[in-house]
Amino acid sequence: MLRQSPMKAVLVTALLLTMVLSCGVGAFAKTKLTVWDWHQPRVELAQKAVAEYQKINPDIEFEFMIIPYEDYWKKLLAGAAARQVPDIAMFHNAQHSVFEQLLEPYPESLFPMGEMQEQFFAFEAAFVHDGKFYYHPTGLMSSLIFYNKGIFADEGVDPSQIPSNWDDFIALAQKLTKYNAQGEVERAGFAFNAHGSFMFNDLMYQLGNMTYAEGGKSVDWNNENGIKVAQLLYDMYYKYKINSPGFLVSTEAFGTGHAAMAYAWTWFGGFMDANYPEVDYGAVMLPTWTGSPEPAVSRNNYECGYAVFKAVPQDKKEEAFKFIQWWISEATDELQVTSNLLMGTVPGALRLWNHPRIVEDPVIGTLAKQIPYTIFPGEWPTRLENALTRLEEMLRNQMSPAEVVQAADADAKRALRDKPVDWVAESA
Repeated sequence: MLRQSPMKAVLVTALLLTMVLSCGVGAFAKTKLTVWDWHQPRVELAQKAVAEYQKINPDIEFEFMIIPYEDYWKKLLAGAAARQVPDIAMFHNAQHSVFEQLLEPYPESLFPMGEMQEQFFAFEAAFVHDGKFYYHPTGLMSSLIFYNKGIFADEGVDPSQIPSNWDDFIALAQKLTKYNAQGEVERAGFAFNAHGSFMFNDLMYQLGNMTYAEGGKSVDWNNENGIKVAQLLYDMYYKYKINSPGFLVSTEAFGTGHAAMAYAWTWFGGFMDANYPEVDYGAVMLPTWTGSPEPAVSRNNYECGYAVFKAVPQDKKEEAFKFIQWWISEATDELQVTSNLLMGTVPGALRLWNHPRIVEDPVIGTLAKQIPYTIFPGEWPTRLENALTRLEEMLRNQMSPAEVVQAADADAKRALRDKPVDWVAESA
């Protein structure tokens, strides 16, 4: 029998202890994921989600960075060029064509395409590009009519009787408009200043008129439909006088009690709650020309979530996608509902459409009824919004509807000629 010397035994024991400790350190080494976003409330909710995730994944740490929206995309683009990007980045589909080649496709192993198509509303049209997708669905946003419950009660108007067609809606707005001694609007029956550009787009869709032409190289505005829509907006100012071109921006008008009704996208609910919590308001679907929701009521934007850049190291890339898989799973349904209510969106996940908190919410519950009648156009770049903003400005300067549409159409065509939109999802 061979005997081990005391010194050798000590050395072996020390070696084994070192191996155990080194394995232990490796097993519990933490991976830090950096996350960029531009919206503080969303980050605060994400931090709650992360706390839950870390209970089952204690080896993953997260570091959040909030960057102002006006700087966000420049910093992301510069970081991508230098291969210094966050591990997870909040994304917006208006930036799709700028970043598509820099983003890592979501792996089929974690996000089977068939399951994504089954679980999320209109997933393929809104997210799939050449058989791949690069960011996940969160929720859908569109426009509604917001009304002031106090004003309606004072005027003896039942909100359930808000008309579903524009002619009757305008008649109600006239009843709710107040003027001063000089005949100037002091309370708009219907406020839409600074949002008339979005209304133009919605009303065009109501007429079956799509935005893009030639596969995203042009627009289709300068026609009979475009003039009809511009004329209605013009008449709201100068014929029916339910608003005034020099009046308050609609968000301020409604918040300060200087508007009985206002047009706004559904982020407005959160804006009101944060800035004018004393105002009791409700929301109804947008009126249409005929009162019917077909062929469409409005444009929607399918808000998206996180993207992962190709430049992220492979080990972190894998952990980033694992976290995102968990974040959009049924395990986080309550957090996802909270997120959608916070952002003013109907959940992209179909399983959440009947969730009590969604159905009972006065804004999102109403939006859920309208979303099936909305159109997602695809990418909606700033250069297109600029042309529509100019259209509204020209109407407020009392240019004729025909001139306004012709000029805005030319602006948009010029912008798209220089840089076409590659991703068009709308169809007649």
